[in-house]
Amino acid sequence: MKRKKIAFLISTFVVVVISFFIGLNRIKIKKVECFNQFNVCNPTIVVEAARVNGKNIFLARKELDKIIKNNYLVKSYLIAYKLPTALTINLIERSPKIALYPSETKKFLLADEEGKIINMVDNSNLQKISVDRKLPNLGENIDREILFGILLTLDAANIDKIVEAKIEKNSLVISYKEGPKVTFPLDGDRKTLIGGLNLILSQLNTSSNATTIENEDLGNLKIDMRYRNPVLQYIK
Repeated sequence: MKRKKIAFLISTFVVVVISFFIGLNRIKIKKVECFNQFNVCNPTIVVEAARVNGKNIFLARKELDKIIKNNYLVKSYLIAYKLPTALTINLIERSPKIALYPSETKKFLLADEEGKIINMVDNSNLQKISVDRKLPNLGENIDREILFGILLTLDAANIDKIVEAKIEKNSLVISYKEGPKVTFPLDGDRKTLIGGLNLILSQLNTSSNATTIENEDLGNLKIDMRYRNPVLQYIK
């Protein structure tokens, strides 16, 4: 008797579960909501996501997952079902950090902190870097050296306003508004390089030092950080 009761309960549970999934399979998605860290998702993502409307919940969820996963603008995401007939996407969109200006085009390529090219524009208010080499296409990643140059430029911008930054001949060359012009390698330890530059600039500002800002024009100073012992040169 006990076994029959257990078997009945199991059978009932199985029937309920099957009925539940059959019911879900009949649900057609009528709306896809998309939110990012700023509020509403990029219009291109919204348009692509809307392609799953009219499909059953399982197929829509599967296709939507593929669409969002393959979109280079998306860094991470979460998809959830919202009663009665909607799917909600919460995602983190990639944000441009710097504008690259390659020599072969008149367009700026915007890259995020991971080095992925996420947009192409005519102009930008972001920090700009001119590059003397070919850059990848939208959705692709730049090479390791260029990424190092990007991150180093962003670090260097915390010291003073940069009026020009360029990657040429395997080096990063930065010109500050108040001087000097600094040349960095495209590899190494960023903290060490920036720390070394800060130390040099602080020494130049020390009144007890024979070479002070008051005595020399920083606009004519060149600092080469590519060597173990940085080289300083004043151009008269």
